[in-house]
Amino acid sequence: MHFFEKSLPQFFSIRTLILLILFIIIASITTKKIYDIRSAQASDIAFEETFDYEIPTSPSQSLLPKTFDYVVTHRGLGSGQEADNNAKALHFPSDHGDDCKAAMDPGPISAQNPILQHTTTTNHMGNATNPDNSFFICNNHMMSGMGDVDGYSVSTFWPKQEFDFFTGTGVVEWEVSLNTGARSWWEILITPRETMQLAAAKEWFPISETYPKNSIVLTWMDETRTINVYKDQPSPNGQIVAESDWRKWAEQIVKDDPAIADRRIRRKMTVSLQALVPGTSHGKITWSVAKPDGKMDSFSTDVPGGIPFTKGIVMFKTHAYTPEKDSNTHEYTYHWDSIRFTGPKLAPYENFEIPGVMQLSNNGSVPIGSTKTVMLHLPKVGHNPIFMGQTLAGQPGQILLSINGNPQIAIHPHTTAAKDTPCYFDGWRTFRISIDPSQLKVGENTFTWTVGPRPACGKNQWWWDGFSVKSAEIQFDGIVDGSQTPTTPPQLTILPTPTTLPTHTLTPTRIPTNILIPMIDTNPPIIGITNPTNGMKVNSKSTILLSANITDTSGVATVDFYVNNTLACSHVNAVSPYTCNYVVNGKSQTTYTIRVKAMDTAGNSSQKSVKMKVK
Repeated sequence: MHFFEKSLPQFFSIRTLILLILFIIIASITTKKIYDIRSAQASDIAFEETFDYEIPTSPSQSLLPKTFDYVVTHRGLGSGQEADNNAKALHFPSDHGDDCKAAMDPGPISAQNPILQHTTTTNHMGNATNPDNSFFICNNHMMSGMGDVDGYSVSTFWPKQEFDFFTGTGVVEWEVSLNTGARSWWEILITPRETMQLAAAKEWFPISETYPKNSIVLTWMDETRTINVYKDQPSPNGQIVAESDWRKWAEQIVKDDPAIADRRIRRKMTVSLQALVPGTSHGKITWSVAKPDGKMDSFSTDVPGGIPFTKGIVMFKTHAYTPEKDSNTHEYTYHWDSIRFTGPKLAPYENFEIPGVMQLSNNGSVPIGSTKTVMLHLPKVGHNPIFMGQTLAGQPGQILLSINGNPQIAIHPHTTAAKDTPCYFDGWRTFRISIDPSQLKVGENTFTWTVGPRPACGKNQWWWDGFSVKSAEIQFDGIVDGSQTPTTPPQLTILPTPTTLPTHTLTPTRIPTNILIPMIDTNPPIIGITNPTNGMKVNSKSTILLSANITDTSGVATVDFYVNNTLACSHVNAVSPYTCNYVVNGKSQTTYTIRVKAMDTAGNSSQKSVKMKVK
């Protein structure tokens, strides 16, 4: 012991050595804990969609996930046209051949090995139950896009589940192709559910909606990343961040990246949102893109005053603004995969849709007082009902709605700042109103639209009387389970740069024992195919009644019949038994696979298949 002491430096004692060893041990434990916490946060996936389904033999809408909502908006379609013209087919080319093949062979894209395409039709008749053909599944990933069909068009899809990043840094992740131009591009719009706008764009583009207040817009256009943030007011007045990474991807970041020319290649992207950076008065947004070697190239910006919200819907959008003017005649498709985000897992909202377009407009005014009634079947009346959709034209007080004979409600679409004409609503704009639950009922509900009187501000104006409505749906809040906090997060309080952050102790709230907590349904529907039986032989040119009995504890929302992966019939909010008439056109010995897919009102789904053969 004495020898050891003497061999140490003069300033080093046994006590110092022991303290040093203890410090190293404690530091290593602490470091390990921090690493574990960070790993847990990074793996805290609240939503995930990988599109890993069966491989379809043709571009498929039926395989699109029901956990998403889908809307397409064309600038001109519906303006002064008859109602059936909203179903008019607008055509454009989309990637993947009619058999879902991406190219003739897996080698590099060239004139001899081009990307294969098929013809897509689009109109205003699609919704989440029957999505527009511009959305489809091939080869375990999803496509969206839009061609040069109507001057300006926007296609939008989004998870029905909100992204919550209140408790820390939130991360959204996806994979996508990199091909874009100045007139055909994609973007991510994140905004609270209350301020969603389905066809928003920059204020100088020729469409009626601009970006809503309290929103983040991530735009990938012409190989360039741009981050915009809006607070308290819509675009452009509410803009507090407008930052672009002017390094063109294939010129200055990844020289001649093959992903630019080959749309089969998808790059992983992440965006991290930090509402308020500790010790500062600003938030932070970082957008990272994977390079071919897997390393991420990051582009960041500060958000003065902090990100103005901490929970929102993540909307994936494609824009087409006359791309043929840039000599773009076919590169309209964007390939998406592996969409996920972190945070607490919130219950998705439920939606029940009124299909098609309700039109009380014409090539000229329609008479004041004109009415039209549409029906919506509701299997339930849920919590916090919201009626949401898009209106075309109309003036304040003219778009009147009565639900089940109740007093009329005047519908006013969201304000859009720079494009606001206070007395005329012009193009397609999003509306959202709360509905008194007592006005709804289980079963058939009537929605009666009326053209109201012209307001004083519209006197002697050229505007036509009348309006149209599309993408209309009733939404109910999802069921909140015990792992969630069903409260509105408090507003951010921006403090002067503190030297020490206060420590908060979370006190659990005691739940009274006399309150019933709803249980979330996690069981999928039970399907029994009653006809045909498996292996049944049928005659060619005969009509077969496909039928199934389906039961579920929370109620069946949708039932789809597929024949060889092609949707044959679809039922929404109907009752068992479910049937579908199918004409057998196959030759002798042709085998058909009959698949029934059902989803309940809680979002659980199941499917069952049988085969039949032509004699």
